[in-house]
Amino acid sequence: MKRIIYFITFFVFSGYYAGLAIIITSGFTDLSRFYSLPIRALTLICMIYVIKENYRNLLRRRNAIVILLMTAFWGLYFLKVLYHVQAGYPLFRSSWVEYIFYAMAFCVFPFFTYASIDFDRYKKTILDSLIFSGFILGLVCLYLYKDILAMGVGRINEIKYIDENAADTLNPLALSYGGVLTLVLCVYKIIYIPMKNNKERLYIYVTIFLSLILFFLGSSRGSMIALVTSAGLFVLYGSYSIRIKALFVTILSVPILIYGAYLSGSSIFGRIESTFESGDEGRNLLWTNAWNEFVNYPFLGRRIEIGFYPHNIFLETLMSIGIVGFLLFIIVLFKGYRRVWNKSKNDVTYLIPFIVMNQAVSQHMVTGGLYVAILLFFSLGLAFTVSNQQNNINMNSFNSNGKRS
Repeated sequence: MKRIIYFITFFVFSGYYAGLAIIITSGFTDLSRFYSLPIRALTLICMIYVIKENYRNLLRRRNAIVILLMTAFWGLYFLKVLYHVQAGYPLFRSSWVEYIFYAMAFCVFPFFTYASIDFDRYKKTILDSLIFSGFILGLVCLYLYKDILAMGVGRINEIKYIDENAADTLNPLALSYGGVLTLVLCVYKIIYIPMKNNKERLYIYVTIFLSLILFFLGSSRGSMIALVTSAGLFVLYGSYSIRIKALFVTILSVPILIYGAYLSGSSIFGRIESTFESGDEGRNLLWTNAWNEFVNYPFLGRRIEIGFYPHNIFLETLMSIGIVGFLLFIIVLFKGYRRVWNKSKNDVTYLIPFIVMNQAVSQHMVTGGLYVAILLFFSLGLAFTVSNQQNNINMNSFNSNGKRS
């Protein structure tokens, strides 16, 4: 079971994009589905197996309402997909079946899979897999994009403006969010989990270095939001000495980020500054159109897309399944946040889903479609996991250092 969960977690985000980066850079962009679909199908099969073995945890009374709300939410969304097709509205993807398949593979089954397992038993497996997948993504991108990094390109996709013959690259958002997620989880490990030996320390610090490269190459404003909010969690949770250590690490990271952006030529800070000065016209237009769609059809929404998803998961939910679907979603999200907030006070291992959830919300407020929000529903599943050890008096993480004083 640990190996299966490790495998699924590896391909939740960064591990999947590591393989995709190789395919795209090799010039086989048109064949990327021959990688994506088998990987998602294989992980889907593994998730079905995990749920089958642990389904009793989903039937516990404590999470019954959440399971019911989540089932109703996706049931309503799938009905709206069918309505969208029946009404003859255009779709961004080639087939309506993809929306249901991706929603099942990225959202529905990840939620139920991780909600069904015992987090106390698999927390180390999940953390190690997330960090290792980020390490692999970092190595792959350093090898593939080392020339772009040396050129000081502000953002990886800008290489086309410099060299029209340059090979296609991975989406900068995948790089940036993958880098930030791995970076924050590595910092979490440094702060809360004593390193066993120098080999482990070297591995973590190399992974941090690689994560910073991903962050600078991607230059996403949303990932900066995720980084700042996650840093705040470290200052809030743990013993007094742990929080002082976290504050020190946070302060130390500021000049490192600034110098790293300068050294790499990253445009991250310039993009943030321009957003404050003039906003983001493209997203503002999408958000306005999505809001108008909701206002015209407030109860159950109408279209699942307006030519393209609106780059905001809350507006997309309102637009596609109306206030009814939005309430189903927001209740589960609020309960998830409240669960990890309260549990982290006694057990800092619940900062792991808290960190991922922060990352996911930060990401999907500015990009990504509802039906591929895998980080969000993965972390929500972890938030509602029913621990078989939850009645233990000792609710520490991996050691006593993480317990709040």
